[in-house]
Amino acid sequence: MQDVKLKETSLAVNKVIEGVQALCTDLSDGEFLQTVDDNNPSASLSGRLLNDWASSLDNEKQKVINLEMVLAVVGTIKAGKSTTINAIVGCEILPNRNLPMTTLPTLIRHMPGKTEPLLIFANHGPVDELVSVVRQTLNDHLNWEDKHSPNRSVKMLAQCIRHNDFTPFMDHYHGQGDIFEFLNQLNDLFRLAVCLGISPPYEKYENINDLPVIEVEFQHLQGIQTGNVGRFSILDTPGPNEFGQSESLKAVFCNQLKRASAVALVLDYTQLGSESEHEVRLQVNQISHQLSDRLYVLVNKFDQRDRRSMDATQTIDYVQNNILGSMVDKQRVFPLSARMALLAHRAMQELDEKGQLSEKDDWAVDFCEEAFGRRWRNYLDNPEEIHEAAVESWKESGFVAPVDQVIKATCVSAASSSLQSALDRIRSYTQIVSDCITSRVGALDTDADQLMRIISQIENDIESIRTIRVSVMNMLDEQISHIGELIQTLYRDHVNNLLQTMTHLFYEGKRQEQVKKEQNLQREAAIKQAQCGKFARLAIELRRKLAPQRKKIRVDVLQFDPENPVIEFSNILDANGHLNRITMALNRCYQLFKTQLESSINEGIGRFCDQIGQDVGDSLNQSLAQIHQRLGTDGFSMQFQLPKLETRQIEVDFTRLLHKRIERKERKETVNRRKKGMWGGVCKLFGTNDFGWQSCSVNRGYYTLDMQQIGHEVMSSLKTMEKSALSMRDLYIKEQMQPQLNQSISELELYLQRIYGQLQKGLSDQRQTCDEQEKIRQEFDEFSGRCELILASIRQLQSVLGAVC
Repeated sequence: MQDVKLKETSLAVNKVIEGVQALCTDLSDGEFLQTVDDNNPSASLSGRLLNDWASSLDNEKQKVINLEMVLAVVGTIKAGKSTTINAIVGCEILPNRNLPMTTLPTLIRHMPGKTEPLLIFANHGPVDELVSVVRQTLNDHLNWEDKHSPNRSVKMLAQCIRHNDFTPFMDHYHGQGDIFEFLNQLNDLFRLAVCLGISPPYEKYENINDLPVIEVEFQHLQGIQTGNVGRFSILDTPGPNEFGQSESLKAVFCNQLKRASAVALVLDYTQLGSESEHEVRLQVNQISHQLSDRLYVLVNKFDQRDRRSMDATQTIDYVQNNILGSMVDKQRVFPLSARMALLAHRAMQELDEKGQLSEKDDWAVDFCEEAFGRRWRNYLDNPEEIHEAAVESWKESGFVAPVDQVIKATCVSAASSSLQSALDRIRSYTQIVSDCITSRVGALDTDADQLMRIISQIENDIESIRTIRVSVMNMLDEQISHIGELIQTLYRDHVNNLLQTMTHLFYEGKRQEQVKKEQNLQREAAIKQAQCGKFARLAIELRRKLAPQRKKIRVDVLQFDPENPVIEFSNILDANGHLNRITMALNRCYQLFKTQLESSINEGIGRFCDQIGQDVGDSLNQSLAQIHQRLGTDGFSMQFQLPKLETRQIEVDFTRLLHKRIERKERKETVNRRKKGMWGGVCKLFGTNDFGWQSCSVNRGYYTLDMQQIGHEVMSSLKTMEKSALSMRDLYIKEQMQPQLNQSISELELYLQRIYGQLQKGLSDQRQTCDEQEKIRQEFDEFSGRCELILASIRQLQSVLGAVC
């Protein structure tokens, strides 16, 4: 029953999509549109924009007809995107190379029961033509591959094409080996073309049905009941920093991202905060309003963290606060290790099928080394130990949650998700058209003089926005200077605090050294006295009372120097104890500095955001409210929500810094011993200090801490920390704050420019004759009525979809 309802709903959604496409086509063919702004075409509701929308809806129609939910996997180079997709599928379906692998999007479709993968590439005509163009170019440039030295695989491909030894592309590729060879060859061909200055035919692959498709059963989805309708697919997309930042490839990335039903963003845990990650965030932000709750973040390589790195909770907070903000909920951020998950799952599968792992398989060796370390061979013949380790590794990989909450849940709801995604997209397009129509209707019904005042006001507002943009950029420069002064002030205070701490610890150590030396002398004297007989001690006491004599003092005992920066310890325990006290004190000071730094900077950023919201947002929203009141359009609000700054990048580990700062040394000391023989025995009997002794040299070990050297190390690290904090400030403001503010202001400017264009067209409408105005009004009423019907249908279908699911 549910399958029937979904099929009926899909047909209804498809009709609505066709209605929106027809609306876009009629608008682009008519005279309704305002003149396109050549400097900023997107600011106009132009025929080109409407045609782009209609084209993107072709993909939506295909997904709706097939009830196919497409999860686009995006990420940066080396983030482990291919490994993540392999881990989702449960086997190696995509090759891994050091080079970027995705120069053309590839669709991986879940097909229950299909154990051997099949790649379908029906539309290979454009790449066949590309091969011909590349061959002609190579023939015109003899020995090109030798002179330009591309990588080995590209060089070999160039030689094959030059000598007509290139295997033509086919419609189908069966099995992992042939698929790997095809994907490697396709990527090398596109790279070779770019090296030769030839543009690959990306525009021929904008339609999702034209892309290469791999059909295979996702092993984690075995036995999952999805009904008789609905398909689940993964779209492997090129990252924004792949292929030398090619603008054409970026366009492919953006187009496919816009056409996806959901997005899984793969980030590299070890490279959080990189420029390419920032590029992905900007692209995702542009379609975030269409994704709703269908954006997921997979923070890969989480297994490479160390004890000083962020834990899972801190990583999730960092992603939300510093990268995506309100675009993603914390429950949809997953720190994980795709490599560990893939190896563990493959090990469990191999044990189920064959009962053991083979040393001949590289992946098996990789898993055993990961699970058991250098002694992995000792466990290779123990399937129970390996299975237990595989299960534990699978749990530790962090992949269980995304498989259950994203992959399985998405697969089960693939049909409804594809419909919901399509409804969100067509609602967004229709609402923009409706707002523009409302503006034109309002303009036609407004007095000409009043309309000109509104247009003039919007012109001023647009100019104000441009002025405000400059002002905001200047405010950012001031913020850079302010944060720099704050960092330097806190740094100076922190240095003074550390100097006081180091001075206190130095004198504490010197006091300990002095006390220990005095204790050693007293202990030696006590030992010497204890070695004397009872008669000798009586004689010594009698001599002390009757005729006190000069004590024999060792002349070689080092004098205590309270200003010597080197502190001496007689044993390693005392030295380690004092070093630990130094480390703990320095760490306390550093944590205090870090807390003050984060708190002070974020308070400053908060005040900065409030200032922008007050100085920029309030004034503009007030002007917009007046426009909306006159024209009857919906409001446009502006919100500034900036991520918090974290000082994770300026960690200082004083424990590691001061490791091995204790030095063991030896020195010769002269000690007095009783002479042997009768004379020594007589002197010992009477306990003499002056007679019966002889001098000898011995080597004695001791331990030192050079406080001056430690101070230099600490100050050098603090200076590096200050530079890191300043660098982090620049990265934060220029790579996070500035683009986000710029985008918010640009969205507002774009909105006003569209209204401005329609009002200008409305002013022109008022100059028409009464009959022509009536014709325009009828056209307005028709388009407005169509928009209302579409929006009402969308609301009804969303209600039906909610009831069905």
